[in-house]
Amino acid sequence: MSYRYVIFDFDGTLADSLPFLLSCLGELARTHGFRQPAADEWPRLRAASLTGLLDSLGIPLWQVPRIARHYRRLLVQRGDQVAPFAEIPATLDRLQANGLALGLATSNSAAAVHQVLPQAGRLFPDGEFDIPLLGKARRLTRLLRRQGIAPAEALYVGDELRDLQAAHRAGLDCAAVAWGYGCPVTLRAQQPDLFFEHPVELLRLRPSPC
Repeated sequence: MSYRYVIFDFDGTLADSLPFLLSCLGELARTHGFRQPAADEWPRLRAASLTGLLDSLGIPLWQVPRIARHYRRLLVQRGDQVAPFAEIPATLDRLQANGLALGLATSNSAAAVHQVLPQAGRLFPDGEFDIPLLGKARRLTRLLRRQGIAPAEALYVGDELRDLQAAHRAGLDCAAVAWGYGCPVTLRAQQPDLFFEHPVELLRLRPSPC
């Protein structure tokens, strides 16, 4: 389980932001005219593909960037309501201390990331931010090129189906986490290269020999 470079998603992987998203959903739905789901729909929606989720809420693809920008503004304004998952900061510190190079690739803004995780600048010397909903594979490739690392030497860690799909398209190994937005059963069914039930299990990752 060794890699030269491990890239992390942010929301749902490092940041416990789902409760905040749910608290904003009514405002977002009223502003942008999509359907606000009932609480009992979330188990089904967590297991849905991106297309299935958008269709269920009545969100056309062209409207997604506008909604995402609105959400990112709310997160920056109310960032004190979001925190990293409890074990994440110490686990990331340990991974870095063990010699593992870390990166970040997220749809969220750099401002939001640094507000929720103040040590992000030290932990992640390089990253990709504000990634379009369907643009993650391209950004992963760009990040690897800047670092001079081959895709076969890297791992992407995320919590949603689209994270796993983006990693595969970019030629990286992928790891799924059970504590985020996505349904763990659905994620396991995609047969990711690695699966983590709890944040502390990330410490199984080791730097590959130079």
